[in-house]
Amino acid sequence: MIDRRRIVATIVILGLVGALAACSIPAGSPSEATNPGVTFTDDAGRRVDLPARIDRIAPSGPLAQLVLFALCPEKLVGLASEFGGDQQAYLDPEYTDLPILGNFYSGTLNLEQVMTQDPQVVVDIGDRKPANSADLDGITTRTGLPTVFIQMTFASMADSLDRLGDLLGADEQADALTGFIGDHLDPILNELAGLDDDQRPSVYYGQGDGLTAVVAGSSHDAVIQAAGGRNVAVVDRDGKAGTAAVSLEQLLIWQPDYLLLTPATLVDEVTASSGWSGLDAVTADRALAVPVGPYSWLDSPPSINQILGVIWLSQVLHPDRVNNDLADLTTEFYRLFYHYELTATQTAALLAATPGW
Repeated sequence: MIDRRRIVATIVILGLVGALAACSIPAGSPSEATNPGVTFTDDAGRRVDLPARIDRIAPSGPLAQLVLFALCPEKLVGLASEFGGDQQAYLDPEYTDLPILGNFYSGTLNLEQVMTQDPQVVVDIGDRKPANSADLDGITTRTGLPTVFIQMTFASMADSLDRLGDLLGADEQADALTGFIGDHLDPILNELAGLDDDQRPSVYYGQGDGLTAVVAGSSHDAVIQAAGGRNVAVVDRDGKAGTAAVSLEQLLIWQPDYLLLTPATLVDEVTASSGWSGLDAVTADRALAVPVGPYSWLDSPPSINQILGVIWLSQVLHPDRVNNDLADLTTEFYRLFYHYELTATQTAALLAATPGW
């Protein structure tokens, strides 16, 4: 004879077990029925509805591309800008062959191409500006895609990487990146933070023809300051850029202790020029090519690439205070941030401008 009370009790117990199992599904589970999404407040103060698990991301521009590439390259559905031939030498073809989506802030972002790649979110990263909210809301209005902004400055890199790791389900990689910062960058910053101006070697950072100066106080100048240098180019910048045109006569008046120059061919041009020979930095072999590959170590864009720039430049300017194994740290940085294993030849080429190397 069937015991109906036992059957009812069994059904109730099974229902309770099922309910408890559903409640225990962790954040980030692919089950949309039990975990449909989250509401995230971004660094522009916008509340954005996002999937609980994010696997497909479009960057808003080159700076976002660089940070997201370091954190979770497998989640990128495209690139803001194409990796050039020189850059490709330091990157896996799996990533360099991604479709080009364009750069929102240069007006080249192709929203149709973005939508074709079917990202779950568009991520913008950088220094907060008044127009951030309206800009990102405009992308959402035109595409239906959620957009988020994450504030990242040189000083906030570790915190911003942690925040992105939480948002994008990349906590383990975020921990590795912030661990590198804590182990190798922070000790240098602490060592050099209290230097007086007279303890800081004067530095000029010239680009292009050499007379396009990176201006003191801009985000492009962050490495010079953090590495214990003093940028001589205390002048008004040209428009929104972090640079200004200067004259050779002004440079001769400044007489910087070090010249940092890019591209690398500029060093040979400067040292062969009679006009530049009046600079002590030139005659004393302190005109140095900025290491580049896949990005400049000082800027372009001013982002996580500057971590290695500080490690390198601090040792150039303050060899008595900073003494790291630059080859080992360069190799480790490229492995963690660019997912690339440098050859010994590549490492030597990158460090060729280092005095005493």
